[in-house]
Amino acid sequence: MATETETPLHVIEKAQLLDSLANDPKYRGRLFGLIKELKPDAVIPEVDAPVAVMTTLKPHLEAIEQTKQEVAQERDAMRAERATERFQTKHQLSEEEMGEVRKVLTEEKVGSPDAAVELVRLRQAARPRTIPTRSFELPSVERIKELRKNPLKWAQDEAYKFFAERDAARVRR
Repeated sequence: MATETETPLHVIEKAQLLDSLANDPKYRGRLFGLIKELKPDAVIPEVDAPVAVMTTLKPHLEAIEQTKQEVAQERDAMRAERATERFQTKHQLSEEEMGEVRKVLTEEKVGSPDAAVELVRLRQAARPRTIPTRSFELPSVERIKELRKNPLKWAQDEAYKFFAERDAARVRR
């Protein structure tokens, strides 16, 4: 029979089993997790420390994640802007034309930006242009005499009249 100072054999075997589980990295975490479940007030640094650290770091990690998202959005916006500038330079588009291309892409659901540029340019070419019309008048008899007398001076006078009328039309617009 065992005396009071001796430990029963089954208790030693259980202790050895727990000790081997605690020393095995594969089972160590699960064993400590089970102990913490059975006795929540037990202090187990391997279980308590990560929870405390994560609790402390969580606000900082969230701030870092938010900053990363903001930086990613800014980077994407800059890339899109550079791509737009390259596209605008490639096709030699003005800001107004670029606005028309965007409108065609979104409102008319044109799939290709190059096709949208071509469509905008074709529409611009098809628009009627407003050119100031100048009715042709036959020169008077006196002007015909001047023409025969000095054709160079007559041509210069006609050119000056034309440019004066054109400039006056521009000022009115």
